[in-house]
Amino acid sequence: MKGILCAVIFIGIASGQSRVPIPATPLGHAYKGVPASAQIHIEFFIDLLCPDSKAAFPVLKQVGDHYGNSVRISTIQFPLPYHRNAFLAAMGVQVVHNMTNGNVNKVYEWMGLIFDNMDQFGGSVNYNVPENKTVGDFAALAGGMGLSTSHFADLLVNDGSMNMATRVDWKYGCTRGIAGTPWFIVNGVLVTADERWGFADWKQLLDGILVQEKNNE
Repeated sequence: MKGILCAVIFIGIASGQSRVPIPATPLGHAYKGVPASAQIHIEFFIDLLCPDSKAAFPVLKQVGDHYGNSVRISTIQFPLPYHRNAFLAAMGVQVVHNMTNGNVNKVYEWMGLIFDNMDQFGGSVNYNVPENKTVGDFAALAGGMGLSTSHFADLLVNDGSMNMATRVDWKYGCTRGIAGTPWFIVNGVLVTADERWGFADWKQLLDGILVQEKNNE
């Protein structure tokens, strides 16, 4: 049975990979716009309504602040199906990107706002709230960022490209074996880091990579 199950899983993954559209540009939003030429690339998979992602978020920003253009942190949305409204929150990332012409600082501001207001959108407190009310609440947060609330709500509800971009992020995560959040890939390799890692843990890992590269020069 295990062999059959593994075969089925493998076929399912392979089939899923064939249906992931190839994006025009690399996925994710790079913290502070660090270019793709950075020596180290961290892919940071998060769910904006996940407490563990919320715990990891400021630490990864601290890492980005410390290493500057040496480390590119690409935050990729991976909304989990058991976190209510997580997909809408992730779509909001695409909407903010669209409305600000790709201003990555605004995108990270949005993510921080959702984490700060997580209790409003997830769990039992939101169970009986209709989706149009939740859309309005998300739009109100966007308004606090100086964005048009009506335009934000319209894009969130009616623009299929926002939905598709969020799906592509999620499907990409599936092809990389992502099974929860936060999850990290460093230079293409899955690492065992989790929300309990502090800045010192990341520094130990990344300094080792940087030293190794310097020794190879």
